[in-house]
Amino acid sequence: MEKPLISFDYAIKYLLKCIQKFNDEIRSEIDEWLYMAKHEQIRPDFQSRGMEKVSERLQILKMTDVERRNYWQYLKQSASEQDYYLCAEAKGRAEGKMEGQAESKVETAIKLLKLGLDKSLIATATDLVLEQVEQLEKELNS
Repeated sequence: MEKPLISFDYAIKYLLKCIQKFNDEIRSEIDEWLYMAKHEQIRPDFQSRGMEKVSERLQILKMTDVERRNYWQYLKQSASEQDYYLCAEAKGRAEGKMEGQAESKVETAIKLLKLGLDKSLIATATDLVLEQVEQLEKELNS
């Protein structure tokens, strides 16, 4: 394994010195990051990639333990509710699809009855029970 050019400890010490010496003048993206590290805040004019995510994380880190615990509980509850609604929506779609298929079978059976096909053949073709086809025939004739 290759030895790194500088040690991790040295890199951290260097970074901390840079933060302390930083004069709050923003000229580049690295200056935005140094400013954020020094002041634990992000100015509205910052445009570095990832700053929005860092801003969210800073807000969480600045919360009290109680606020943070409530926040995580809120996120967990929201995710659980979203899962519930997504499952309910999927179930509703599946039920709607099944109802649509059942209606389609009935419509097909009615068309075939009007053409005079045999009821047992219609039942086989539409996957309906013979009694259902006979009931449809009665409704057509009344």
